[in-house]
Amino acid sequence: MHKPSTHLFASQSGSASRNQGGFTLIELMVGALLGMLTVIVISQVLIDSEEQRRKVAMGGDSDINGSLALFTMQRDIQMAGYGMGSTEMMGCSLVAFRSGKSVIPDEDDPHPETFILAPVIIANGTDGAPDTITVVRGETVGSSVPMKLATISNGTVVGDLRDITTGLTGRFNVESSLGVHAGDQIISVPTNWTSTPCHLLEVTHDPGSADSQLTPTNIPYYATSLWNTDTVWNQIHPSPKFLVNMGRIGQRRYFLNNTTPYTLRTRNLSSVTGTFSFEDLYPEIVNLQALYGKDLDGNGSIDRFDTTTPTTGPGWAQVVAVRIALVARNPQFEKDEVTVAEPLWEMGKAVEVQGETLVDCGTDNLCVTLKIDSLPDWKHYRYKVYSTTIPLRNILWTK
Repeated sequence: MHKPSTHLFASQSGSASRNQGGFTLIELMVGALLGMLTVIVISQVLIDSEEQRRKVAMGGDSDINGSLALFTMQRDIQMAGYGMGSTEMMGCSLVAFRSGKSVIPDEDDPHPETFILAPVIIANGTDGAPDTITVVRGETVGSSVPMKLATISNGTVVGDLRDITTGLTGRFNVESSLGVHAGDQIISVPTNWTSTPCHLLEVTHDPGSADSQLTPTNIPYYATSLWNTDTVWNQIHPSPKFLVNMGRIGQRRYFLNNTTPYTLRTRNLSSVTGTFSFEDLYPEIVNLQALYGKDLDGNGSIDRFDTTTPTTGPGWAQVVAVRIALVARNPQFEKDEVTVAEPLWEMGKAVEVQGETLVDCGTDNLCVTLKIDSLPDWKHYRYKVYSTTIPLRNILWTK
């Protein structure tokens, strides 16, 4: 019998074995390399996308911080000088005591200074360092018209001052006390405030006697108020030129802290407690500069911007605006240097600028360099300048 051949089956089995074989080592290495390259490319795209997203997001934060900081200061400065009622009192040094303690200036304030009755006071930083801006305003609910005095009762005249030995217990007889309420803070303005300071007192009202009642012609300032009791300072000038009702006096100072995170801050005077409190406003504000806008010829327009703080009433009457500039920084650190020059504050050429070094920054334009080169790695950040000119409407209305 003829036996079936097995050669064909053996040949087919060997071919199937070869077809079912795996990848070679070289093929696996090439595949792994391609996979790694793909992961690297995708990761780099994601990193670049995330960096771009952070730039856009933090750039938006920078815009918000700069815009809100400028808006906050603008709104406050526009109200500067409210309640003062007369440019004659501007520049006067103000003293006040609460419960026997000097509060203006505050004994516990780490940065004491004379309290000047002026709408806005600019303190220039050294060599381009950030300025500080102090805003003073009243909080009276009505108009504040200077009150003319008739007589002053209680106390004995001692030289140019009136001595009140039992504390500040007296009353002003005025021609009209319209708009004055119990609890209001009034300022006694002397005829010559260059040698005698202005004084802050609080209006009281006690129906128990005629002299201690607040009437249309009588303004008492009795020792029942904490602002009128003092055993150290017991003198006021006997014949003030006029009185001004501030309602409640307020002072707010804008400044930048000099450590990271760089922040626009305020120092606020409480007219109730006579103490200062501090508040952080907006981060990444790295420079603040300001100029007085002065009307030198009285025609209502700005003739000059400068850094000189007035010292007289007529000098303060010339200050009709404040020009400010803020530099906001994008907090995103860039590995490359993205800022090659310090930002510029455009001044134009239409109005004279004094007290600042001007550089030519284009056709018909002059600029002030806003110093930021003292910041660590300053070239690795992006910056934007926010600036405006703010009219002092309360000064314009009193002219």
